[in-house]
Amino acid sequence: MLNGKYILIENCPGMGDLIMCTPAFKRLKELYPDCVLSVVSYAHNLDIIAGLPYIDHVYGIAKGKFLGHFRPALHFRKQDYVIFTSWQPQLARMAQLLRVPHRAGVCKEKYRGTGLFHQELPMHDFRDTKYRADFITEQISLALGVDLSNDGVCEVAQPDEESRRNIEQLLSVKGVDLGKKYIVIAPFGKTEKNIPLSLIKEAVEFLEDKCDIYFTDSKIEECLQIFNRYSNIHNLCGRTSLSEMMVLFQNAQFVITTNSAPLHIACALKKETVCLFTRGSYYTWAPKKYCRVVTLAKECAPCDSDTEKKCLHQECVNGITFDMLKQHIEKIMHN
Repeated sequence: MLNGKYILIENCPGMGDLIMCTPAFKRLKELYPDCVLSVVSYAHNLDIIAGLPYIDHVYGIAKGKFLGHFRPALHFRKQDYVIFTSWQPQLARMAQLLRVPHRAGVCKEKYRGTGLFHQELPMHDFRDTKYRADFITEQISLALGVDLSNDGVCEVAQPDEESRRNIEQLLSVKGVDLGKKYIVIAPFGKTEKNIPLSLIKEAVEFLEDKCDIYFTDSKIEECLQIFNRYSNIHNLCGRTSLSEMMVLFQNAQFVITTNSAPLHIACALKKETVCLFTRGSYYTWAPKKYCRVVTLAKECAPCDSDTEKKCLHQECVNGITFDMLKQHIEKIMHN
């Protein structure tokens, strides 16, 4: 049915969201190995999936560059199907103008029934507790008229050898013992709450004589005060590429993170990960394998950003204790 067809699928919300698409992409290629599958996302997301064997082409939306948002439209003419898993009005209009034979997508209410899409897809609601990878699979299945049911286990492209060499060189320059065991802490998230500094300090003190600790993923100004106090801490925040960060994850004993992209990357690399879930729903976002959830599972969660800003107590994060992390850390280290 779809063999020989050109299928382009957009997914732009974030890196974790894009990783959650991979089970559907993989299943599509298993069923229809001769289809040509292209993926559109923000350009900085694409390294995470470029190189996966079941994805033929990736096209990036270059935010902030002249006509950067429209560049993927150059590839619309040859497509048989164009599918938008998120609301992308400019690109959707281009697909309509270029008369793509089968157009499906998430559509805001005022555009419903305007002919923008042949098939209108359900829009994700942050209150929904359905596992995100399953929701995306259902969207793509609807758009193509096929059943893409899968195991929901996500994948990422493997880091390249150059990234491995760069990490070795970076750590060697810093005088790090490359043979010593280590863990990675990625404490910051764009949409989720950061891991509280108090928990980070307790984790560092608990692990001080057990292994090295690498901090990565983002700026870490609020943690600078603890770096000089512990000989086993190495600050790599902002000093690694995405692929280099993946090398660190692969060789770590385990990872500690908040509910953000590093969680999905680490679990997709089959690395045990202890994750703090605060205002987000772990039902929706916790990977099916390798993820150890730390959460208070508050009745008010999940909440949107406006509700979070108005919350006086922030109990979903402030109520988490180090003992909740410690039990998972001890189990991983024991194993």
